[in-house]
Order: sequence, then C-alpha cells, then structure tokens
Amino acid sequence: MLLAIEDNLVQGFTEQELRTELAIGLYQQQKVTLLQATKVAGVSLTEFALILRSRDIVVDYGYDETEFAKDIETMNRLFPQS
Repeated sequence: MLLAIEDNLVQGFTEQELRTELAIGLYQQQKVTLLQATKVAGVSLTEFALILRSRDIVVDYGYDETEFAKDIETMNRLFPQS
C-alpha cells in the first residue's frame, strides 16, 4: 500500500518518525500485533518495545498468566539459582 500525505501536513517529520507514529497508533488501537507494528515502523522488535516503554505504553507479548508461569518454571529449572 502506498500512502500519500501532503508535505505541508508532515513538515518537520522524517519518514522514520511518521512510520513509528503510525505503528504506535495502530498498535495502541489493537489494529495490528506487536510484530506487525515493528514491520510498519521498520524497526526490530527490541527497538519498538523500547520506544513503547519510553512512552509508558504497555507491551503485550501475547502471554497469558498460565504461559508466563510455565516459562518462569522452565527458566528456574534450566537456570537454578544456587
């Protein structure tokens, strides 16, 4: 998809800034997943998560509490603390 926006409406923004803002907006409205938002923004998952964190936006990694508990259990089994 090609999106055309008049230059005077986006004056002062770089293409990267606009892509990031679009991705954040779509993510917050739950129109795209976290992974899809990274593709819209054109950045890595880690970079996008850091951008969201810097704006106090909660990152939903798609885990529910049960899956998270299983992951913690697995990590504790694989990397026991002495």
